Amino acid sequence: MIINPFDDRADRPGAKIIFTFALLIAFNIAAWIWAWVAFADRPSLLGIALLAYMFGLRHAFDADHIAAIDNVGVDAAAADVAVVGVYGDSGG
Repeated sequence: MIINPFDDRADRPGAKIIFTFALLIAFNIAAWIWAWVAFADRPSLLGIALLAYMFGLRHAFDADHIAAIDNVGVDAAAADVAVVGVYGDSGG
C-alpha cells in the first residue's frame, strides 16, 4: 500500500511519521551529494555550506519556533483536533 503523506486519519500515524523522516533524510542526502559535486574543487565553499547548514539547524530550534509549534498544539487541543507529529501533541 502506498503511503499518502496528506492522509490525516489517526489510524496510521507511524507510517506518516516514517515517510516524513525518510523524505527529509533523502532530501538532505541529495543536497549534500549535490554540494559535494558542486564544490569538489573548492573545499572552502563546502565548509561554508556546512556552516550555513548548521546555522539553519540552530535556527530551526530557536525559542520562537518552539513557541509557535506549541501554540499550534494548544490551539488544536482547544479545538478538539488530533495533532500527530514527530513528538506527538506538544501542547495542552
